[in-house]
Amino acid sequence: MTTRDIDRRSPLLRTAGSTVLIATVAGLAIFGIAAAAGADFRVRPPGSDAVMDINAVAVAVTIILTTALGWAVVTLARRVGRPSLRAIGVIAAVFAVISVAMPLGAEGDAAARLVLAALHLVTGAIFVAGVELLRRRMPSGDHA
Repeated sequence: MTTRDIDRRSPLLRTAGSTVLIATVAGLAIFGIAAAAGADFRVRPPGSDAVMDINAVAVAVTIILTTALGWAVVTLARRVGRPSLRAIGVIAAVFAVISVAMPLGAEGDAAARLVLAALHLVTGAIFVAGVELLRRRMPSGDHA
């Protein structure tokens, strides 16, 4: 079996990998521009006394883990019951919007909090776009 055979057989794996990569690169670009512009990424999460010093490694790891977890949920859900990919995309979009509350509720530099909130939305939008792309790539009748 060649790499080309695996690629043709696994639109989910190909889409998931691309989505994780694109989300990570986009997130790091946004973070890098904001950091270069002087945003102070030392924030205190809601309900915590500890100050987090968010850096590019933390951003990349968080994006990779959350998008990979999202794709693991998609994979598991599709193996268990074949749910609608459109419904999964809607749920993911709602989750991304709700998750914005965390950085917006943190204490710290306003610009940094807005950038962190934007990262949630951008990463979520890229994930949702990946789910929609997968839905369109699936054989007819398998992508409701």
